Amino acid sequence: MTRNNWHILRADRAVTVARVLPVRFDLRETTRLPAGAVSLTRLAQQVRQDVWRALRRMGGFAPAVRVSHEMDTILVEAGGRTERRAPARAGEDLRAVLEDPDNRRRWLAHAGRRAQALVIVAAMGVPCTAATTVRGQEETPAVPSGLPMTLQEAREELQPDGTLWLRLRYVAPDLATGGYAAVADDFAALCATQALGYPTTDGQKPAQAVISIASAPVDFATTAPGVMQVFEAFRIENDTCVWEEF
Repeated sequence: MTRNNWHILRADRAVTVARVLPVRFDLRETTRLPAGAVSLTRLAQQVRQDVWRALRRMGGFAPAVRVSHEMDTILVEAGGRTERRAPARAGEDLRAVLEDPDNRRRWLAHAGRRAQALVIVAAMGVPCTAATTVRGQEETPAVPSGLPMTLQEAREELQPDGTLWLRLRYVAPDLATGGYAAVADDFAALCATQALGYPTTDGQKPAQAVISIASAPVDFATTAPGVMQVFEAFRIENDTCVWEEF
């Protein structure tokens, strides 16, 4: 298992990030944060990074973090699966992570931060030798943010190693107003509902799905003044989208 192999599960008003499925909280501590305009996905990822740093030396530990909206607060549940008896200090260390004022300020600041425009081709390093099939489609998918968006194009890229990458490029005119935080939860939904089971040209299942959202149509691998572009990538395994951290 690579360090990027984290599973993201979404339910109504909740996000869980876990190292191992099924999710299990043998070790569990909770805290509450003030509710606000934050991405639950980015918040959960921030918390799990600090939990993993604090407890990674504990043998047999597989972290999990669940964040959910409850009334006027955000409930944070952190801990995870332990294959051995957890040391008595593990709970204290975990509580210290959750209650650290600097951690809490950083989590909320990061989860509410607007993403800057990203140059997709530079971040992904598209191989020049990849064989590409491009299809434009007019579709309006339902996404958690509720933002209207349409599919500008779908690109099927056959990599030199024979695997297939699927790029789904969406346009959401209101992206410029809310930035990344507004669509953070949309990426996994688009991967699950649009990339999984996508009817590729030759029937080959994609090994990787890259979902991008732009505030206006732009040509692939280009930027335009005033146009924001954000993206996330997922590895597809066993008909599941596994978020890839770049």
